[in-house]
Amino acid sequence: MHDIENKTTTSKAKPEGLFRRFWTGSLRRQLTTSFLLVAVIPLIVTAAVVSYRSFSTQAPLALETQSQIAKRVAEQVSSFILERELELQIL
Repeated sequence: MHDIENKTTTSKAKPEGLFRRFWTGSLRRQLTTSFLLVAVIPLIVTAAVVSYRSFSTQAPLALETQSQIAKRVAEQVSSFILERELELQIL
């Protein structure tokens, strides 16, 4: 039981150790990591901003369309019920 606890506690990587792993080693590795960070972070930020603005624009339009469809369906159901009531009165 004690051996299992030691294995689980020693397998946790500290953030500092992870950071050092990427910045130690060859210059090529450091430059590749730097390039990837410089290229990927702006892409992620841009994608997040564009997604948020798109959602902010499309959400009210979708709600308005949904409201119009609901009104149209309500009118059709009301008309259908009125027609059935008239048919029952004729009988």
